[in-house]
Parts: sequence; structure tokens; C-alpha cells
Amino acid sequence: MQQFDPDLGYLYVGRNVQIGSGFGGMKPLAQAGTVAITESGVVALFDGKGNLIDEAPIASSTTKKIPMIASSVFLFLGEKRYSIAINAVAGQIASGNLYPGALGVFQSAQSTKEFIKRLEGAQGH
Repeated sequence: MQQFDPDLGYLYVGRNVQIGSGFGGMKPLAQAGTVAITESGVVALFDGKGNLIDEAPIASSTTKKIPMIASSVFLFLGEKRYSIAINAVAGQIASGNLYPGALGVFQSAQSTKEFIKRLEGAQGH
């Protein structure tokens, strides 16, 4: 997979994702990227133009909370570590779970947590 394919089968797609690498995830790679979990068992990161940054099998993909930054997590794709923060509203729209009004405001804060939940579900936890 070299380019984001909107027609591919996905378990989860989060859009407008801030993606970083390097020490502490501070080197920006994408401000409006995409994180996807495919039905074929791959977790993939794409830049704002849909170009593949990195991918790994679901089995070798994990997350870890970043202390004091609730909206971001470290995403490990194999041996490589990235920081990701999924835009709240865009992530919920992409997952098809955004509620209108005040419920949407509350729920939109949960986008990164939703990604973690979907990843763990895909891994069979």
C-alpha cells in the first residue's frame, strides 16, 4: 500500500491526524494525515496528500499514552515510534460515530481513545 485508497476495506479511518516522529514525537510528519486500520490486518499512517508514511501488521502495532497529553498517543509500528493526535470531530465522523449537539462535543474528545479501542479490538483483546 503506497497511497491511501478510500475504496479499500477499513475497520477504522481517522482523518486530520497530527503525526510526528523523532525524540518525543516532536518532528512533524503530517498535520492533516490519516491513520487507518485495514480489514486485511494492517495499521497505516499517511501524510496529508495520502502518501504512505509507514505501515505494520496489526499484531506488531501498539500504543502508549504520552504523559500529560490526553489527546495524543505514541503509536508503535513494529520498531518505529510515532506520536499521533486524531482531530476530534474528523475522527468521529470517519468512524461514523459522531452525535449531534452537546453529545458530539463530549464525544469528539474521545477520538484518539476510539482509535486505541479499534486497534485493540482488531488484535482480539
